Amino acid sequence: MGLGGTSDTAPLDVGGFEVGWRDAKGEHRRPLSEAEEVEFETGLPVRGFPSYRGQRNFPGLYWSATTGGHVGFESWLERDHAMLLDFTPEVTGLLSQPLWLFWQNDKGRVEALLAEQHGAGVVPMPSKTTFYRLVEAVSAGTHAFGSAASRRSQARRPEGMFTPSAACRPGELVQIDTTPLDVLVILEDGVSGRPELTIAVDVATRTICAAVLRPAGTKAVEARDHQASPRPSPRRSPALPTARHLGRRQPPLPCRSPTGARYR
Repeated sequence: MGLGGTSDTAPLDVGGFEVGWRDAKGEHRRPLSEAEEVEFETGLPVRGFPSYRGQRNFPGLYWSATTGGHVGFESWLERDHAMLLDFTPEVTGLLSQPLWLFWQNDKGRVEALLAEQHGAGVVPMPSKTTFYRLVEAVSAGTHAFGSAASRRSQARRPEGMFTPSAACRPGELVQIDTTPLDVLVILEDGVSGRPELTIAVDVATRTICAAVLRPAGTKAVEARDHQASPRPSPRRSPALPTARHLGRRQPPLPCRSPTGARYR
C-alpha cells in the first residue's frame, strides 16, 4: 500500500488520519502515514454483513480462487467486482471490509490548521459546545462540513420558492393561503365541522382577489380558478330573469276586500 503518490504527483497529506484493521492477533490501529507496509488483504474483515427479513440488498459469500476462501459481499454489484478481481492476474489478494478509517473531528482539524499557520496555542479556541454552535450557524443550509454528496445535491437544487420578494405592480405577485375558521357549522350531510377559507391576496395593492369557502379539503387551486374565471355582468347573469320573475310575483291569494275598506 503506497501513500506517497506517483512520481508525477505530490505526496498525499494524510495527517490526522488513522487506520485500523484486524488479524489473528486482534485489532490494531496506527496513523495512516505509517501503514504503508501493512498487508490488509491478509487480515480479517473488520465487520460482518447484516442480514434480515425484507432486506433490499443481497449479501452473501463468493468463493475466490485467488485467496482459496470466501469473500463477503453486500450487493450483487460488489459480487461482480469480486469476480472481476478474481479473474485479474495482477491481483494477489482479496478481502472485503479490510479496515477502519479514522480522522479528527472538525474542531481538531481547525486546531491543527491554526497551529500549522500561526503556531501552537497562539490562536485561542472556544469550548467544544461554542465551536459547534458557531459551525452550525455558519454552515446552515450549505453542508460545508457534511458529505460531498450532500453538497452536490444542495448545489443542484433549484432556488427556493419561499424567498423574500417584492411586488411593485398589481397582479405581479399573488399569495394564496388556506385557513380553517373557528366556526362550527352543519354540513350538507348533517355532520358538524369547521369550514375552510381560501383567499388570494394581491401583494402590491393588498387587495383580496378571490375567496373560496368550502366545508373541508379546500385547495388553493380553487381560488386560482375562481380568480381566473370570467365574471358575467349583472345584465347577462343567468339568474337575472329568475330574480325579475320573483320580483313580479303576485300574492298567492287575492285580497278579499279592497285595502281601503279594512280601515273604514
